[in-house]
Amino acid sequence: MKKIFIVALLCVVATISKAQTNTFPTTGNVGIGTTSPSHKLEINFNANNYDGISITNASSGATAQVQNRLTNDIGSLNYTGISSSGYTGYVPLVGGQAYFGSYKAPVSIFTQYADPIIFYPNSVESMRITATGNVGIGITNPQNKLDVNGTIHSKSVIIDLLGWPDYVFKKDYQLMPLAQVKSYIDQNQHLPEMPSDEEVEAKGLDVGEMNKLLTKKVEELTLYLIEKDKELNEQKQVNKLQDSRLVSVESQLKLLMNKK
Repeated sequence: MKKIFIVALLCVVATISKAQTNTFPTTGNVGIGTTSPSHKLEINFNANNYDGISITNASSGATAQVQNRLTNDIGSLNYTGISSSGYTGYVPLVGGQAYFGSYKAPVSIFTQYADPIIFYPNSVESMRITATGNVGIGITNPQNKLDVNGTIHSKSVIIDLLGWPDYVFKKDYQLMPLAQVKSYIDQNQHLPEMPSDEEVEAKGLDVGEMNKLLTKKVEELTLYLIEKDKELNEQKQVNKLQDSRLVSVESQLKLLMNKK
């Protein structure tokens, strides 16, 4: 009886395996959906369907899947769940791109439609990449290539700039007279060309442009100092000459007094 049961069980397994084209050849390779596996485990997906490996939570209906989602992909990791409206959702998460000959494309993270890629560590959104390529960290609607709601800590930041203000040192550059600078400051409470506090609070600060402006002001200040140093040295020479004349006059007065 025991032998009959074992033979019957083997027949059932063989029948199921044949129907599903699952094979266990003597090479030690295991094939699912293929009769000639060339790897230790080979699963043949149907490119026209969303079949593949599926791990399902029966209580929630959520499913993690590895599927042949696109014909030019080796495979993709997907998540299928039940939405609040009762319709099944399908969201591709990670895909390995196909390769041709010696060329191998990198593994990619993608969405099929114009949906963002969102990262939820500890079930809280921390970063997203929009369909337009904008990245938001702590921001759900980034309007620039990188929007960060928080502190950025870096060892170095390189900004591409044009129009660095070394033209200030050219001989034809006209410095604003200091009297005009004072008048402008008295009227506007900030340096010429520099943004006001209201502008900075309303629009933020362009770090690259601000560095250009600060450099320009430092260079102008250097020219003012050089000019004032020249005036001071000239005044010293005048004072020295006046001192020399004063000494000469005092000597002549002493001679006249002695003669009397």
